[in-house]
Amino acid sequence: MIRKFGRDRRGNYTLMTVITMVPLMGGLALSVDYSELLRQKSATLNALDGARLATAAGQRGAKDRDRTALFWAAAFFGC
Repeated sequence: MIRKFGRDRRGNYTLMTVITMVPLMGGLALSVDYSELLRQKSATLNALDGARLATAAGQRGAKDRDRTALFWAAAFFGC
């Protein structure tokens, strides 16, 4: 029975397709996760830049630059 199974050529296309799809889907999942990681990194850096600019602009008239930075950070992160 095992020899017959080894010599059987029917269904090989399906088997090879399934075996090939596993690494392809894994690679797709990794690329989607990596692009999401880069998007979140970019959004965080943009928020930090905005907080820095707001703090620098607020330094002229206000002495609470830490409070201003915390306000902008809390507004971005939804705290």
